[in-house]
Amino acid sequence: MDILLDIVHSVDYGVLAYISEHWRGGLSDTVWKVFSLLGSYGAVWITLAVLLLFFRRTRRAGAAMLIALGVGFLLGNVFLKNLVMRPRPFVTHTDLTALLVPEDPWSFPSGHTLSSFAAASALYFFHHKTGFLAFLLAAAIAFSRLYASVHYPTDVLTGAVIGVLCGIIAAWLTDRVTDQCHTLRLRKGKKLNQYKRLLGNTFIFAIGTFSSKILVILMLRFYTGMMTQDEMGVADLIIKTTSILYPVVSLSIGQAVIRYGLERKYYKRSVFTIALVTVLCGFIIALPFHPLLSLIHYNTSAGVTGSLLEYQWIIYLYVLTSCTQNVCSQFIRALGHVRLYAIDGIFRTFVTIMLNILYLKVFRWNILGYVFSIICSDALSTVCLFIIASLWKYVKLKRLDMHLWRGMLAYSLPLVPDAILVYIIGFSDQVFLASMQDTAVSAIYSIAYRVPTLIALVASIFVDAWQISMVNNNTKEEQITFFSNVGNTYSSIVFIIASGGVMCAKLAMTVLAVPSYYIGWTFIPILAVGAGFNCLSSFQKSVYLLEKKTVASFLSTAFSAVINIGLNALLIPRMGGTGAALATLISYVALFLYRAIDSRRFMPVRWKVPRLTLTVILLAVQSVLMLLEPPLWLVWQIALFGAVAALNSREMLLSVKKLLHRA
Repeated sequence: MDILLDIVHSVDYGVLAYISEHWRGGLSDTVWKVFSLLGSYGAVWITLAVLLLFFRRTRRAGAAMLIALGVGFLLGNVFLKNLVMRPRPFVTHTDLTALLVPEDPWSFPSGHTLSSFAAASALYFFHHKTGFLAFLLAAAIAFSRLYASVHYPTDVLTGAVIGVLCGIIAAWLTDRVTDQCHTLRLRKGKKLNQYKRLLGNTFIFAIGTFSSKILVILMLRFYTGMMTQDEMGVADLIIKTTSILYPVVSLSIGQAVIRYGLERKYYKRSVFTIALVTVLCGFIIALPFHPLLSLIHYNTSAGVTGSLLEYQWIIYLYVLTSCTQNVCSQFIRALGHVRLYAIDGIFRTFVTIMLNILYLKVFRWNILGYVFSIICSDALSTVCLFIIASLWKYVKLKRLDMHLWRGMLAYSLPLVPDAILVYIIGFSDQVFLASMQDTAVSAIYSIAYRVPTLIALVASIFVDAWQISMVNNNTKEEQITFFSNVGNTYSSIVFIIASGGVMCAKLAMTVLAVPSYYIGWTFIPILAVGAGFNCLSSFQKSVYLLEKKTVASFLSTAFSAVINIGLNALLIPRMGGTGAALATLISYVALFLYRAIDSRRFMPVRWKVPRLTLTVILLAVQSVLMLLEPPLWLVWQIALFGAVAALNSREMLLSVKKLLHRA
């Protein structure tokens, strides 16, 4: 047996040595680098699969591809690699030079190859021609791993075989299940009520948002490996600063686009044109104020002090592209192009990831590359939306409706300070940490903050669909019932996810970031509970938006921001990142309570207070036990998660049943 293994290993090495000696060099290196990067994290296959889900003819193929990719990842990357633990070729043979830096130290089997052939096989099962092209791309990705000397031929061959098997099994299961589901399908042409319409829109937004956010989260390990903690801290500070400047420059006109664009009495050309003109005017007015960026300072772990003024040009470019893209995306939602909106989100994420890999790994642009990739994706998205949705037809510069403009500004202007304060609540802790501690601590906190954003992700998905559904012609009592039913169901889902986030804090940081960031798990339990309350406060905000009471929305946010800033200044010097997390939690709780009480004068949402109170108590106990790490801590976490799930699942299931069976 040993002799056979020696022969196989000798052949493996011989093939790689021949490729390295005779085929490498020049343009060929760049070409095969690109193919290898296409297979990174399965991004190109995940994106293709999600896009296929949006169309009836290709929905089965998309579902099968996702199943095949998931099974392949668990079998190859999680199980076999850690079981076999075969070192990379360039580690064993020092004469081989790796063309790329691999994401993990183990070679067998090739994850790139496995995922590529799994996706291609699943696609081929349903669409032969497209599947054949997918196989060609999969083969190119597989060879690129040999060319780069990061896998042996046997790694690639095994990955291809396992991938094909995963694809066939996934396609067969998908075909069988969908056939069964087809027999249970409701009759076509049945008119959907507001509940079912909300569920349908939420599902579409969920596909687009989850896929895009998951891709970003999977890239965290790549980002933390390519940039230092100081560079990550500065890059994140640029992103957060831009997020604050965005509502100022755009006057939050994007919110007015979706609100006024949904009402039939307003001329849609006027709504879109006014929004674009507003963004352009705001950008021109903001240009002379760039010296203010010098007020935002940061300290590196090496003791170097700097300001964001040195990044002024890229910040302004980011603001312009982001504002324009937001107006376009909000307008296509108002037009009813829900699928296009979701697809656009996936497209922007995919382009951002590909450009990040190019700018960070190939060009080594670090901070500038990280930010510039987002700028390029927003710009490309805007161009595509103009072409696909024919948005150019809605641009009419002659005779702007000044009455409508005043109405839209009256709606959006109070949302400018509101949006700024929202960002302050969410990100002032990172700014305080960067100035009071250092950028390394801020970077660790920022990475930890990404995990609770999965909870906020639920809110963003729901809000995207909710903004379309909440505008209706029902009576006041019907609206109250609608808001109450949806709100209680929504709270159940949010807190179950929050409890899961607390339980998986350690695992999340282990998977998503390199070891130097692991200590950040201690922030996650507190931030996860805070994210749950943030989701509920976002739901309460919809009452203000429906009633066009944007001033009241601003006042509630200001109340929370004052609490957040005060607690950050008080707790961070004493408790560091933990103090920042506590400040965020308390401010979000205060925001929810304020809005729940204040919004009752417009629309009294009937929250089930006893269930909410008991859920919060269980989450508090779960978070404390997670941080204390008592004996058998995992058993305690599972038990408490089960208690939260049991308490909320009955309410959730009953509500969903009502929604699905309403006439």
